Amino acid sequence: MCAQTFRRDQPIERAALVLALGIVVGGILARPASAQSAASGTIHGIVKDDRFNTDLRQPITTEFTSSVERELVANLGVRLGYVFRHRKDYYSNTGGGPNELRPREVYNIALNRRDPGPDGLVGTADDGGMVTIYDYDARYRGAAFVRNVLLNSPNADKINTVEFSLTKRMSNRWAAQGSFWVVRNNNWIELNFDTPNNDYFPKDETTDWAGNLSGSYVLPGDVTIAGFVVSKAGLKGARTNVFRATDPLGGPPLRQLNTVTLRLEPWGAQRAPAMTNVNLRGSKMFRLGGRRAFDVDVDVFNLLNRATPSNVTWISGPTFGFATEVLPARVLRLGGRLSF
Repeated sequence: MCAQTFRRDQPIERAALVLALGIVVGGILARPASAQSAASGTIHGIVKDDRFNTDLRQPITTEFTSSVERELVANLGVRLGYVFRHRKDYYSNTGGGPNELRPREVYNIALNRRDPGPDGLVGTADDGGMVTIYDYDARYRGAAFVRNVLLNSPNADKINTVEFSLTKRMSNRWAAQGSFWVVRNNNWIELNFDTPNNDYFPKDETTDWAGNLSGSYVLPGDVTIAGFVVSKAGLKGARTNVFRATDPLGGPPLRQLNTVTLRLEPWGAQRAPAMTNVNLRGSKMFRLGGRRAFDVDVDVFNLLNRATPSNVTWISGPTFGFATEVLPARVLRLGGRLSF
C-alpha cells in the first residue's frame, strides 16, 4: 500500500486515508460524542469514497500564560494564574469530513416539525415549538454524489482560565495544597457547517469550574495520613432529538435523509450533578536498618461512595437524562512498598 501512487485529484479508499492521516493524527480534535452526533443526517445506504485534501492545514494551538506567586508567611504561599488558549484550523474526522459533492446549498427542502420535548412524544405537555429541518434535493441522491473530504474549520476557539492556589509546605508535621480554577469557554461544537441542520446552537459558551484540596499529616511512629478531594462542574450537554422520515403530525416526510438529529438548546443547558470525589490514604513505615524500609499502605477511593454520573444521554425519548456511566464504587486497597 505504501508503494502505491495516487493522483492528487483521485478519490482514495478509506484504508489509504487512514494511513495518510496518521501523519497529522495529533491535529484531530476530539469533540463530545453527543456533540458530534447532533445536527447530522443519516443517508440511504451508499458506498463512500474520500478525497485527500492536499490543502489541509496543520491545526495550531497557541497559549499565553501568566502567574504571580508570593509567600504570605513562612511556609505558606499563594499563586494566581491566567491562561489564554487559542485554537484554529482544527477539523473533525467524523464521517470522513463534509461531502463536497452534496454541498450545503442543495439542502433546500425545508420541513417544519414539532419539537416533542424531553419525552420524545408529540402531543404531550412538554412539547416545544416548531423547528425547521432540511433535506437535500433529490437530484443529488445516490453514490455518485458522495465524496468526503477533511476541511479545516473556519472558526477559532478562545478559552480563558483563571486559577488560584494556596500551598502550605511541610512544617510542624503537616502540609496542604488547595487550588480552584474557572474556565470560560468560547468553543465551536460544530467544526464544519456542511448542512443547515448544523446551525442550531453550534457553540459552547459555558463556564466550568474545578477545585482540588490535598493534605497530609505525620503522626508519631512513622504513620502518615493523607487525603485528596477533587470537585468539578458536572457533565454538560444539550438535548437533541432524532426526527424520523415520517412526520407524526402528518406533514411532508423526509425523502432523501432517513433521519435528522438537531440540537434543540444551547450547549450546557443540561448539567449532571457536580462530581466530588474523596480519597484517603494511611501508611506506616517499618524501618529495617540502613536504607531499607517497608511501607504498608491502605487506600480508600471514593470514600463517600457517590455514584455521580460520568456519562448521560440527552436524546429526547424514554431514556432522556439517564446516566449510562457513573463513578466507580468505593474501593479499599491494601499495598506494600519495599525500599532499599
